[in-house]
Amino acid sequence: MNEMYDMSIVTHYYSVIGILVVIGMNAIMLANAKDIAHYQRQMSIFTPLSSMALGGIIFTGVVMMAAKHLDFSIENILMIVFSLVIIVLEVKRIKTLKYLKKER
Repeated sequence: MNEMYDMSIVTHYYSVIGILVVIGMNAIMLANAKDIAHYQRQMSIFTPLSSMALGGIIFTGVVMMAAKHLDFSIENILMIVFSLVIIVLEVKRIKTLKYLKKER
């Protein structure tokens, strides 16, 4: 059981690093965007990576809470709230990019 918990902590850590890298890369791609159609194509390829990293964070967090029978502390509640906020912001971003006009 401890091996599963240790592996989950390592996976959680690397997933958090991954989502931070994805956020940074999104900011860089947005700053360097010159053509809307090209940016939309980049985001359609890049969006599954961000979803996968966020899913890894949430899944490993749930596994850790279940494995150690953790209570809902302030830290755990904040992580859940931040995850929900990031999910809502991603959905809004995807919807905005989907319906963005390609003409200027």
